[in-house]
Amino acid sequence: MYLLTPGKARIRKTGEIVYVVANNGESDKRRKTDWVSYIDANFGEHERVAGLNLAWDFEDIKDYEEREEIRAYQTHLCMFSGMAMQSLIREADKLYSQVTIDSIAKLSVEYGKALCAELDNVDLEELMNSNR
Repeated sequence: MYLLTPGKARIRKTGEIVYVVANNGESDKRRKTDWVSYIDANFGEHERVAGLNLAWDFEDIKDYEEREEIRAYQTHLCMFSGMAMQSLIREADKLYSQVTIDSIAKLSVEYGKALCAELDNVDLEELMNSNR
């Protein structure tokens, strides 16, 4: 997605979140005339940084945050599924006539999804403060 300026963006090479103020360049290819002006996280001003191209060197922060949220959800789902799998091996014996990798995996994913859904209802900041 091509970022329209001004706005928040992430520098692809460093991962730094910056505020893009202005730019010159096209999205089809790099040119010698390309530059981007931005303000970094420490409020340092970088005016007309030559060689940077908005479309090639920066990423829209909304896309980045959405991908990170999905990645975090998937990571938690895998962790919870793995933890649930340990006790589910015994439970699968009771629920299924034959315990298979598929039956254990199916139960693990169901439990993992339930745990993730429950976490969506938890105020993590409040939870962290109550445990101090």
